[in-house]
Amino acid sequence: MLQFFCSIFFMKKDGFTQLNAKASRLKTGNLTACPAEPRQSRGFTPLNAKSSGQYGRNLTGFTLIELLVVIVIIGIIATFSVIIINQARAKARDAQRLSDIKQISTALELYRADEESYPTVLTPGQSLVGPTSGVIYVKTLPTNPPPTNDGSCTVNEYAYLTSDGGETYQITYCLGGATGSAAAGTNVARPYVIASSCTPNCTNKCTGEADGCDGTCANAVVAYEGGPYDSNGTTQATGGYYRTVLIGAQCWLKDNLNVGTMIGSKLADNTTVQNQTNTGTIEKYCYTYVQQGNAGQITTGTADCAVYGGFYQWPEAVQYSNGVTLTSGTAVAGGNIQGICPTGWHLPSSTEFATLSTYLGGDSVSGTVIKETGMVYWNYGSPGTNTSGFTALGAGRCTSGNFDSRGVVAYFSSTLAQGTNNAYWRRPHYATATFTNSYSSRSDGYSVRCLRD
Repeated sequence: MLQFFCSIFFMKKDGFTQLNAKASRLKTGNLTACPAEPRQSRGFTPLNAKSSGQYGRNLTGFTLIELLVVIVIIGIIATFSVIIINQARAKARDAQRLSDIKQISTALELYRADEESYPTVLTPGQSLVGPTSGVIYVKTLPTNPPPTNDGSCTVNEYAYLTSDGGETYQITYCLGGATGSAAAGTNVARPYVIASSCTPNCTNKCTGEADGCDGTCANAVVAYEGGPYDSNGTTQATGGYYRTVLIGAQCWLKDNLNVGTMIGSKLADNTTVQNQTNTGTIEKYCYTYVQQGNAGQITTGTADCAVYGGFYQWPEAVQYSNGVTLTSGTAVAGGNIQGICPTGWHLPSSTEFATLSTYLGGDSVSGTVIKETGMVYWNYGSPGTNTSGFTALGAGRCTSGNFDSRGVVAYFSSTLAQGTNNAYWRRPHYATATFTNSYSSRSDGYSVRCLRD
């Protein structure tokens, strides 16, 4: 140690002398002090030499500036070390996130193989267990490693969403930086797709249409008054949305319209028919609400419309296009007729109904594939398969102020007028496979399905 300090003592401003020579002098046994350099030497001078002294140049040790420079350099090195360590940790977290998503996706496919659908809910930190098989696919579902705000990420936890009756799913997660083939930022995993940085866009899209990425829109909905479903297209807690379905090249609402103010099909005298003639307000009939003002019928009618939708007389459905009335004898204006449908949608024409029926195999069989399955909404007869997804319910009708044919038929209004006081409709029937095209009085109240423009 003394050798080191003596070496420092004999530093000269121009450089270093042969330190080994100085160090050898220490071997004389004097270990308590460093030997002085001869005065005539041009070597190192004592640190306390005067600038005007006879020892030659005045040399000093490290100056304050030199020490500060060294400290700054050490600080810079330490800073970069911290940055590099933090970057390595962030990359490790992203790698873990991608590994988590792969693990979850693999488990979901095994789950679907046994349970025939994906689970409705995934909760990070809990187990994934098959309700039928009892198999534990994941003992503890992984959670997003903290801190979760790497890069531009704001997602706190892996977000799982299933749709289309458990036929598909998506997991939204975020990466602070690019990891393998996954891009930095928000990514979406779907069946057999681990990472897609493309954000699906299903605005004004139809269920079954491309989502603008590598998948299709599942449970795409339309926000509009009276919609029976929530924005996810699967639950019915608050409502306000209508489901959609793509059939061929046509995008249809999957639910009957339930828009407008409910009125009794007859006046308070329970005899006189009450037509929908208020051009300033959309009016509707609801099954069982006959007598205007009857409190009990108002309750049952409201509940019924929430399931089957409302019934609309033809002029009301087309919103008096071209001045049509119940007996005007005039036809609607040309082009798409929005009527009571939401913006961007319209009542189907007779031709558009024909296009639907043709795509589904023709009038003699298409009734079967548009009817909802089972006997909840239809009487026993020729059961529906609903393979089209149209989901027609046997809502019945309102005629001459009376409701009938619940579970027997479903009437859907078209925009085509017939004669002075009739209009065309389409009708599936419980006992046949047909999708009938015919007409009846404009004053009858029928269901309305809308078609996207």
